[in-house]
Amino acid sequence: MRQPDAGFLRDRFPLLQDFVAAFEGELAPATLVFGDSVMLRAAAGEPGGATLQDLLRRDFGRAGRGFFVLGSAFNPHMFLPFVRLLEKKTSRRPASVILPVNLRVFSPTWDLLPDYQFAFERAVLEDVLAGRAVRREAIPVTAAARSVYRGVPVSFPGEAVLPLESYLQVIANRPPEAERDLWEGRLKVVFKLHYQHPLHEGHRQLQALTRCVEILRALGIRVFAYFTPINHEAGTRYAGAGFSQSVRANQALVSRSLRQVGLNVVADFAFRFDAGAFFTPHNATEHLRLAARRNLAGAIRSLWTVDPAAPAAVAALHAR
Repeated sequence: MRQPDAGFLRDRFPLLQDFVAAFEGELAPATLVFGDSVMLRAAAGEPGGATLQDLLRRDFGRAGRGFFVLGSAFNPHMFLPFVRLLEKKTSRRPASVILPVNLRVFSPTWDLLPDYQFAFERAVLEDVLAGRAVRREAIPVTAAARSVYRGVPVSFPGEAVLPLESYLQVIANRPPEAERDLWEGRLKVVFKLHYQHPLHEGHRQLQALTRCVEILRALGIRVFAYFTPINHEAGTRYAGAGFSQSVRANQALVSRSLRQVGLNVVADFAFRFDAGAFFTPHNATEHLRLAARRNLAGAIRSLWTVDPAAPAAVAALHAR
């Protein structure tokens, strides 16, 4: 496989170097796991501090049987080039792949944030796919990109279209908890923007996700997907009774899109935990405390006991 030299990759993109080595080696990992910061975070002061990645590695990561493609804010657009490497370049492939569906990835604050575009990494991945042995320079985020981001129009049903800046200003203002109305008003905006932005079939992250599944299934690789847990109790408390309805509508669209490419089961872990399972009870990220991480690791392990192509498997999975 023609690619940038090993020294460049080791210094600038070691994950890619490790990925190529793993799937060009004599014994390829049996399972490939994609993920974001949910896999990587442990709350401060937790005894042991085992991350979700650590817990899963104990099951199938021994002796090179599992490989993780993880990074803070990684998203389907970042997953797709790795899937394309399996399709076009590597000599070996995993038997199964696990894909998370973090519902916040579809929000403008994640999808469009310039820092989360991974322009350098994706460019290097495209170089490898195209067989270009080049040493790329860093691709910095420009002030113009940040300005465009803040001006993105954002709309919610029944509300006026506003620039993203309007919401970001509210989020940036952090009143003390004693100023209860302002404090709760800020959290309402956070949860609304993160999880209630209406999803559509043409969303680029959804298209990247469905393309990942389409390629993997065409390669004969078993695909397992799950919705990442969210703090739904806090969302309902601060964003109102319509929070769960909005989230479930977005989930339904994701599931429908994935069914169209042959993946009939997306395990629903989004509503699995109460507010106490997250780093703080009002936390609007998906980062879990240790007991919940252990529970989620067990739930992810359970995916192996169902047929990802069989609709009847849904009831069996959620009955556990």
